[in-house]
Amino acid sequence: MENNGEAKALPPVEIRVREKCIFNYDQKYIDPGAQELCPAAVPRKTSELLKKYALASHRILGVRGYSRSNFIVRFDWGIIF
Repeated sequence: MENNGEAKALPPVEIRVREKCIFNYDQKYIDPGAQELCPAAVPRKTSELLKKYALASHRILGVRGYSRSNFIVRFDWGIIF
């Protein structure tokens, strides 16, 4: 998000889905199949990396105002873009 031309990353949001649940529109908005946690329950280092990558993407793409970045974080794989 930008304020007076200065970009700042907001805290990451974690989406947790029920076991054996396919995450889709219905699961997120209609059926309570997902829980959203803000800030995400991840280590501080992971949170800072996600914000760093989001800001870098925002700047590289030349986005203005606001943008959203999506990442998959698996602690056995790391951060997936």
